[in-house]
Amino acid sequence: MAEQLFQCGFCSELTPLIMKQDKLGEGIQHNYAECKQCNGKVTHSYTNKRIRGLMVRQQHTKPGKKKAELAELILKEMDELKKNYE
Repeated sequence: MAEQLFQCGFCSELTPLIMKQDKLGEGIQHNYAECKQCNGKVTHSYTNKRIRGLMVRQQHTKPGKKKAELAELILKEMDELKKNYE
C-alpha cells in the first residue's frame, strides 16, 4: 500500500500523512497532521466529548436523512470549537 501524502498548508510541500493528537484539557482534542519538512501542525479537527459522542452515533446510523443531519451538526460544532482555539 502506497504512503498517503498531504500538501502542507504552511510550506506547501508534500509530506506523509500521519495523524497526531494533542489533548488540550476539558476533554478537548486537537487532531492534526505534522509536516516532516517544516514541522507545521495542519489542523484536521477539534473535538470535545459531545462531538465524539455524536460521531459514534453517526457511525451506527443507517445512511439517509438522519445520518446527514448528524454530519451537519458535527461539522457545525467542530467549526464553533475551532473558532475558540485558532
